[in-house]
Amino acid sequence: MRYGSERDYSEDDLGKFGLGMKTASMSQCRRLTVSSQTKGAGSITSYSWDLAHIGKTNRWEILPIAQSELPWTTKDKFKEGFRTVVRWDELDRILGYKHPYGESARKQLAQMCSEIETHLSMVFHRFLSGEAAKPRVRISLNGNPLEPWDPFCRKEKTQRLDRCSIPVEYNDATGKVIFDPYVLPHQHRFSSTDAHERASGPNKWNRQQGFYIYRSDRLIQSGGWSDLRTLDEHSKLARIALRFDPKLDEAFKINVAKMRCSCPHRSVATLSRHWLLCCGQLILNTAKAVVPNLVASRCHRLSLMFRLRNRTESQSPMLPTTSRGCSP
Repeated sequence: MRYGSERDYSEDDLGKFGLGMKTASMSQCRRLTVSSQTKGAGSITSYSWDLAHIGKTNRWEILPIAQSELPWTTKDKFKEGFRTVVRWDELDRILGYKHPYGESARKQLAQMCSEIETHLSMVFHRFLSGEAAKPRVRISLNGNPLEPWDPFCRKEKTQRLDRCSIPVEYNDATGKVIFDPYVLPHQHRFSSTDAHERASGPNKWNRQQGFYIYRSDRLIQSGGWSDLRTLDEHSKLARIALRFDPKLDEAFKINVAKMRCSCPHRSVATLSRHWLLCCGQLILNTAKAVVPNLVASRCHRLSLMFRLRNRTESQSPMLPTTSRGCSP
């Protein structure tokens, strides 16, 4: 509960700075309460950050909360088997309305919930699908279980290119980056229209192309080429997974929110070389998908022209034929 608390993090831990839960929570609410119960223990330990108390006393201190003071909604979660409950009270920044009770506020809140579902399904898709090294995670929002969004559409006819490992050295840290490229199928090769639409992602096809950078199985960057190249209509089917170890955090310049990073300068040349190989395969796949369509389209047009010409000739009036010089 302390800001910037020191602890030893293992290589597969998602945390790093000791700030995430507190700063994220207090950016949305004025009182944060964390309750926890040890397995097999009957008592519940709770502490709270309260901005009203801080403003009144001018002291940054966490407040202990007695179990009898906990609301029934928190106690019910422990009865359901949960071991830790995080509660937000006095949410003053989610909606910009002074009185957030009208229809407009309700619609805005519903839209925000939909965006949150999309974001969580993308960022934590490896945990939701069971791909992560840790046990499978279940996340629900307003009682709706979230489904993982796979950026590489591996249940479709996606082509996976050769994976490779790129060694990286930065200051005293050494590690490796796993370069895992995919070429997504052309639109007509998807199993359904809905599958193609879902594969486009939150930002749609052009802006979802590029690198998908993972730190400990959590998605840090979803698309974009990290200044390696610009977004291009011709490369919108290329999506490349980059995975690195947490010990390379400084090399990738991970920020506190863990939502932004940059590729190490010493790795740019290597990434460019592997990108060119991926680009060659992308062009080949696009040609395989587009050329048959062009041929079929051209044949269809020729068939229509031929049938139209025959119909026109068959409907033309027949002129009478007479011998030259003879009266009819």
